[in-house]
Amino acid sequence: MKKVVSLLLILLLTFGATSLALAKDSLTIATSAEAKRFFASGPDGSNNNDYVVVLNNLYDTLVVLSPQGELEPALATHWEVSEDGKCYTFTIREGVKFHDGSIMTAEDVAFSLNVSSQIANGKALLINFDYAEAVDENTVKVYLTDPYAGRNATLPK
Repeated sequence: MKKVVSLLLILLLTFGATSLALAKDSLTIATSAEAKRFFASGPDGSNNNDYVVVLNNLYDTLVVLSPQGELEPALATHWEVSEDGKCYTFTIREGVKFHDGSIMTAEDVAFSLNVSSQIANGKALLINFDYAEAVDENTVKVYLTDPYAGRNATLPK
């Protein structure tokens, strides 16, 4: 009996390793639900956090927050804040491609922000967001209704 179990385990490990080697150019993520839309929130305000696991592996953000609480570049290489704190101007990284090979532009960033701001999670996450507009291929301006008070705040250490 031990020999049979050992043989089965060896076969499983061998075929499992072979299938992993064959799938080196793909990624499989196990979740309890399949992402059926581009946003975690539905147009009706419904929310499915299982989508977030998948979507976080599909999208990138303009900036990221470092462990030290500093903003660092991601899709944006540079950004400036207007003197009144109501306009953020982002320079978009060149050469970023979508899955189909098309180049991402500032127009795509503005579209994503404008659409996201219309759904429940977007409204909650995009604090004081008014609208975004593409200035040129690599520059997007994000307008706020009021200055974001947290922009000068530092995180506790």
